[in-house]
Amino acid sequence: MSFQKDALRSKAVRGLIWNSSDLIFNELFRFVVFIALARLLVPEDFGLMAMMAVVIAVSQSIVANGFQNALIREKNLSPDDYSTAFTVNLCSSAALYGLIFLSAPIFADFYDRPELVPILRVLALVIIINAFGLVQRAKLTRDINFKILAIINFSSTLISGVATIVLALLGFGVWSLVVQH
Repeated sequence: MSFQKDALRSKAVRGLIWNSSDLIFNELFRFVVFIALARLLVPEDFGLMAMMAVVIAVSQSIVANGFQNALIREKNLSPDDYSTAFTVNLCSSAALYGLIFLSAPIFADFYDRPELVPILRVLALVIIINAFGLVQRAKLTRDINFKILAIINFSSTLISGVATIVLALLGFGVWSLVVQH
């Protein structure tokens, strides 16, 4: 019994170290990317993204609707549980994307910025993309495998940061920020 507690404690400490490293390195890298983008883009580009950030943030919290936490906390899960969570999450994210796609002109009218229609429609794709990883992230968290999560998070942050800077250098403006997400 003591051996199991020691193994779990060791796994938890390693998880804490990897999780902390993940947070620190990702935030530092995002800060460096933000500084570079501040020199390459105009404030209007950041403003357009900020207008849509609220819509995307609310949408992502609606789509997650507790599935990830439920998958992490439930003691006994079957493959059917994972499959059901994946399917329901993917379907709800697709439905929400459809709603955002159709209502994009309403948001653009609200802000009196017609250029927000294509921006929101493309940016909202992140809702569907994130739905594909929900079950996998929950499984890795459940297994206290923060090393893999940290590697995945940093890799995606690195790729999106580099792509964003390259697109900003090429003059894509707000679209470079859209690609970052």
